[in-house]
Amino acid sequence: MAKVENRTPNIVSLYFQQEKGDPDYGSCLWAIFNFDLDRYELSITSDCGNYAYGWVPTPHSESFMHLIARIDSGYLLDKIATQKILNTGETFKAVKQLISDYGVDPSELNEYDEPTIDLSVVKSCCEESIPPEVIFALRNTFRGTPMEDCDDGDLWGCICMDFTANAKKIVQIFIDYIKPLCKKASDKEVM
Repeated sequence: MAKVENRTPNIVSLYFQQEKGDPDYGSCLWAIFNFDLDRYELSITSDCGNYAYGWVPTPHSESFMHLIARIDSGYLLDKIATQKILNTGETFKAVKQLISDYGVDPSELNEYDEPTIDLSVVKSCCEESIPPEVIFALRNTFRGTPMEDCDDGDLWGCICMDFTANAKKIVQIFIDYIKPLCKKASDKEVM
C-alpha cells in the first residue's frame, strides 16, 4: 500500500518578473526558482517552461546555495533541458566536413560538367525539420555521387541538436538575475 507523509521542505523561493522597459520584454515574463536546501533540488516554473533537477546532497562539504552559486550556463542547460531542436547550420558544417573526410571535392565536375555534389542542395537537405528527414534527403542527394556509399552512422554523426530558445532564456535569467542572489546567500553562510 502506498504511503503518504507530510513534509515541510526548507525552500528558498526567488521570483523573477520582467518589466515593460526590458529590451527583451515578453521573452519570459515571470519565473519562480525554488531551491530545496536540504534535498539539493532546483525547480523552475515559468512562462517559458518548467524545469527541474536534483543533485546529490553534500551538506558536510558544500551547501546547496554554494553549489548553485558556482555553476555555469552550459552545465545548468545540460541538467535541466535536452537538445530538441535541429541546428541546421552546425549540421551543414558537419556534413561538409564529412564530405571532405571522404576525400570528395564538391567542386569536381561529373561527366555532364555539373558539380559532383551541389553544396546548395546539401545545405537544403540539412534544413529539413527533423533528423530522419535530413538523413533521407542526404541519402537521395548523394545517390550517384562519390558519397553514395558513405556510412549511415557517419551521416547520423553529422546531426547537431540544440536547446530550445525557452531553455536558453531561463538559464540566461538564472545567470543574470538569480545566480548573483545565490552567491550572496552562499557568502552569508560562510560568515
